[in-house]
Amino acid sequence: MAREIHERENLLRDATALVQRVELKITATARAGHSPNRGFDLLLPHTLFAGFRSQGQASLYLDDDPVYHFNQAGKVRRAFIDGQIIKAQHGQLVSWLRHQADQRVEMLPHRLAPHEQHEWLAALGQRLKALRQVLETRTYKLAGQIPEASNAVDRLRQWLETHQEIEIADGPGVG
Repeated sequence: MAREIHERENLLRDATALVQRVELKITATARAGHSPNRGFDLLLPHTLFAGFRSQGQASLYLDDDPVYHFNQAGKVRRAFIDGQIIKAQHGQLVSWLRHQADQRVEMLPHRLAPHEQHEWLAALGQRLKALRQVLETRTYKLAGQIPEASNAVDRLRQWLETHQEIEIADGPGVG
C-alpha cells in the first residue's frame, strides 16, 4: 500500500504537548557560511522549530527532516532522519528499517554498531553547534512563539548551551 506524504503540520499551532515552542527562519546569511564557523551552512535548516514539554523535554525539527526528541536530562530518545526512525533502547541507538515483504511492509530493527553510533552522535553535536552559532549571531527571524509573551528563543539558547554533549537515553519514552 502506498503511503501518502504530506507537508509538515503547523507545529507552532498544533504541537500542544510542547507547552513552550518557537519557530525560527534561518537567514540566508547563516546558510551562506558568513558566520565565524564556516562549514556549518550545510547543517542548517531553513526553518527550525523547537518545543519544550512541561518537564523540560525538548524536541527539535530542522525543516521536515531531521527531527530529534530528547528526555528531561537532555539525552536523545528518538529521531527521524532520512526516512528512518531511530530510537534509544537500553542506552544504544536502534534504527528501524522498512522492508518490503510480498505485499506488506515490515519494520526491522538494526542496532547501530559502536562506530555508527559515535558518528551519529558527532553529526548531531555538529548540528547543535551550528544552531548555537545561529542564535549567537542572531542570523534568524522569529516566525512565532507560543505563548506569545514567552522568550522561547532564550530558553532554546540555554538548552543548547547546557546540552553540548549529547548522550543516549535508556529508552524512547518521554520520561
